[in-house]
Amino acid sequence: MGISWLSRGRARMLSCTEYFSGTGRFCDTDMIRRAGFNSHYGAFLPNPDAAGKRTAAIRREVIGKVSGQVKILTDSGVHVITYLWTGGFDRRLYDKTSAEKFKGEFAGPPAAWVEVVKDYVRACYSNPDWIEEVAGDVVVQMEEGGSEGIFFDVTVPLNHCICKHCCGRLKEDLGLDLKSMPLPAFSEVALDQMSDESDESRERIDFSDKNYRDYLKWRLGTYVDFFRQVRKKVKERIGREPVCLTNSHSNRPEYIYCYLQSAGVLDGVYLEEGLNYPPNSLVYPFKVGCAAMEGAAPLVVTRVKEGIPTAPMLKSALAEGVAFGGYFTPWGFYPNESEELVDALRQYNEFFRLHEDMLADQTDLANVAVIQSLTSDMFYWQRRHAAAEHMSLLLADMHVPFELLLAENGLDAERLGKYALLILPNMGMVSQAEMATLQAYLDAGGKIIATGDEALCFDETMKRRDDRPSHKNLTYIAGCPEEEYANNRTTGPDYFCRFTGPTGQLADLIRQHATPAMLETDARVPTAINLTESDEEVLVHMVNLHVNMLLTQLFIRPDRDVRLRIRMPEGVKAATLLSPDIEGGSQTIDFTQDGEYVELNVPEVVHYTIVKLQKA
Repeated sequence: MGISWLSRGRARMLSCTEYFSGTGRFCDTDMIRRAGFNSHYGAFLPNPDAAGKRTAAIRREVIGKVSGQVKILTDSGVHVITYLWTGGFDRRLYDKTSAEKFKGEFAGPPAAWVEVVKDYVRACYSNPDWIEEVAGDVVVQMEEGGSEGIFFDVTVPLNHCICKHCCGRLKEDLGLDLKSMPLPAFSEVALDQMSDESDESRERIDFSDKNYRDYLKWRLGTYVDFFRQVRKKVKERIGREPVCLTNSHSNRPEYIYCYLQSAGVLDGVYLEEGLNYPPNSLVYPFKVGCAAMEGAAPLVVTRVKEGIPTAPMLKSALAEGVAFGGYFTPWGFYPNESEELVDALRQYNEFFRLHEDMLADQTDLANVAVIQSLTSDMFYWQRRHAAAEHMSLLLADMHVPFELLLAENGLDAERLGKYALLILPNMGMVSQAEMATLQAYLDAGGKIIATGDEALCFDETMKRRDDRPSHKNLTYIAGCPEEEYANNRTTGPDYFCRFTGPTGQLADLIRQHATPAMLETDARVPTAINLTESDEEVLVHMVNLHVNMLLTQLFIRPDRDVRLRIRMPEGVKAATLLSPDIEGGSQTIDFTQDGEYVELNVPEVVHYTIVKLQKA
């Protein structure tokens, strides 16, 4: 797409801040430059509520006052993306005719978040007038404000609008009558329900009706097409396309499904993960984000439950992002509250920038693959958290390097052949074509573990198979032990987490089938490890997630004297430790070679250490 700083390679745009200020400033330019950020996104208006719902005319008045600050950043080499609330508008700021023209028409009660936002009116992504309005706003922010593009917020892909535009479009595309269809389980109202504590409290929807399945996919397509039309109109007016990012969440399969359709439309994978800092792990958002858009590294932003993160928590979060193929950014108001966080950001951003070319050339190295079916998650599983998310945590805690593959990208028989083990977490719905590919993989000697009481029981039409597939190399595990593990992986009070290691049938089978092992280690459970490689080297990324707060003091527990045994048939001619936590940033390390394996000891992992193994 030509946005090289965002989408080139495995890990670009390695430092980014999101900033919403209540101070009336567009951004703290000194803080951004001192912290080493190379990109910034925020609002021309002081806070997101005001920024999102104002008209382009109102925004234009503010832009003139703060565009100088944008120029300071761009002249410093910082890329600037600005903010736009895209799903609706403030009715008080539009005349009655415009408000009527822009608003959508939604069946059923409004979602809870809509009710609490005063005077907010939802718009429709199929409405050509609203598309024109949004495109015009983007043009103002780019031409007059100096922005390179837009972060589109408050975008809900499954908005069940029944306006004339949606009705006509659905009739033309699929021949379906929209107003005769029931309120979907995937409407905004149902998404509210998905935030309930108990998934079991939600009503399961029968998606055996093909029209219902087709409508869901069609609705997601209109969401993607909205951004496509905005990009096109902006380019027609100013001769260049905007960078486009939009808010999404990894545990909602409909968002990841939209990314699969977004080639040439969205420039990156942005995932807001709620409240999830170390000692929690973000391995799944990064893995699924990398799988969702080829060539684009996911950007993950999240918060802590109370206050602001400590510097060690921030360092470990930044490290995990790069270790798993993406980049992490803190909510922008955190560094504005703490010089210690600014220093941590500068330390890590300088390290990432120093090694950015090396990191961008990497691809995951693994002989285990987790296959996630977004279609199965939407139509069969219907839960807040995908089973693949739980499985990712289990494998990371076992120190088993793995890749996450999306079935919707196609199950390529040749690619599957590189894995000793495939894991299908609660994949109840598998198409006939996918099943044939998996059968060929099994016949060739590959091993498959499928969890879930109804794994592989339904085809692509949601029809139950007469016979559940069977094979000597296929093992079914009843229930979802990965979910139980993920929900209980930490014990003890909140301020002093202890980690349990994976045990039981599932863990035993993974160790048995993932042979020959890519990695053997005595690292502690909360030391996350990922293997990547390029033509020249193999990198062992090690992230210490054992950082947390005691009641009265900062608590960090480095992992020391960690033994590594890595399978490298080609041999190694040099080994180097790279880390922002060691003096000078690097040091050589001794190693031995034992057949196809390289063995070494890492003296200490404080927050982030890379073991660079240069291939012979």
